[in-house]
Order: sequence, then C-alpha cells, then structure tokens
Amino acid sequence: MTFISTALIIFAIIPLVPVFAYVIGLLVPASHIISRSSTFKTTPHTLWSILTDVTNYPQWQPKVEKVVLDKFNQEETVFIEYSTKKRHTVIIHHEHIKYKSLLRILEERPISTLPSKIPTFSGSWTFEITQEKEHDDLLTLKITEQGVIKKPMVRVIHLLLFGFYSRIDRFLNDLHKKIAADNTQVPSVDFSKDPLFYSIIESTTLPKRNLSATDLDHRQQIATNDFSILSESRVGDKEWDLMSEIYERTPTSSL
Repeated sequence: MTFISTALIIFAIIPLVPVFAYVIGLLVPASHIISRSSTFKTTPHTLWSILTDVTNYPQWQPKVEKVVLDKFNQEETVFIEYSTKKRHTVIIHHEHIKYKSLLRILEERPISTLPSKIPTFSGSWTFEITQEKEHDDLLTLKITEQGVIKKPMVRVIHLLLFGFYSRIDRFLNDLHKKIAADNTQVPSVDFSKDPLFYSIIESTTLPKRNLSATDLDHRQQIATNDFSILSESRVGDKEWDLMSEIYERTPTSSL
C-alpha cells in the first residue's frame, strides 16, 4: 500500500470519528443514578454548616471560582456556582431534615454569550448524614446523584474519560481536605490580651523603697534559697510548661 493510499484512508476515517462517537452516545442512556459514601471525623453540626455555607465553597473547592447567592431563607437556598472550566451551575438547596438529609437540585451550563438551550448536566444530589453508633466523632456521608445528560457527545466523554462518579468523588475529596485542615487547626493564643495576664504582673510588682543593708542581706539570702529550691524542683524533669500544655491539647471542632 502506497503512502498516498494510506493518507487517503486516514483522512477518510478522521471525519467519521465524531459520527461514531455520536452514535455511541445515542446508545448510552441519558439518565443515571449513582451513589458514593465516605466516613468523616467530625460532627453532624459541623458537616451541615460546611454544606450549607455556600459562600465559602471557593475556599475549599479548587474547581469553584466564585459563588453568587441569589436567594436565601429557611426553606431553600438558590445560588450560582462558577467553575474554573468556564461553566456555571444553578443550584437550589432544599432542606429536608436538618443535620441528616439535604436535597440539592442543579443544572450546569457553559458560560458563553449565546446561552445553550440544552444544559450540560441537570439532576439532583441527595446528602444523607448517618452518625456512627460506636463513635460520637465519626459519621458517614452518602451522596446519591440522579443525573440527566441530554447531549450524546457529553455522555460519551463522561463514559470514556471522566466517568459518572467524577463530580461526587471530587466533592468528597475536597471535603475530606477541608475537615482534616479544620481538625488540625490550633487557635493562636495572645496572653497579653487576657486580664488575668495583667493582674499577675501587677500582683508580682513590688513598690520601690529604700532598703537598708540588713534588708539587702536578707533578700539575697532568700534569693539564694529560692534558686536552690528551683534547681531541685522536679517540674524541670517533666519538661512541662504552659505553652506546651496549651498547644498539645487536641482542638475541638466548633459547633
């Protein structure tokens, strides 16, 4: 087979690749139902606060560029999530049972001057929070996705490249990093702002007065005795100090 014949065959096949992909996309069902579960070391109150605090999503989700809050009340929260992939997703949070279940309805469209009539993705996420009976600080979060991808080519891309679990897996991975960072965070302590700090200083400050030679000898003797007592103290053997005691404590999650 000559080079020209091979080139003609290649150029004839290349235009047919999108056609084949489109046909495969037509064979893939437009709707799907999938779910993922993951265990977190936190409390239902803390997890619920993270899920419902949508304005802070860009701080712990790298793929989220910004969030615009459109509506907020006790029954539902409507916001637009802009991704770094030049897409925006309109999301509605319907509260089912506080600290236990949350329904998230979403529709994703590409950001362009001409709005697309067919969304890239639409469906819902159901969050289910289950407390572990044996451990008070462990819980399981289950996310169930009921999605619809109407574009055949997008279905093929998800089927062959990304997978239908990619959205949930990315969200859970970012959530794990967020909770792990919060659990290891130690609050800084500024003792100079504590009134007790100043009261201790004031109580140990002695008024100045003229001292006689007898007083000076007496104080020198006391200082020598105090130094010998301090050098023999067992506290130094334990290597304990106030700062180590504070920073070695396990920080508790804020409710």
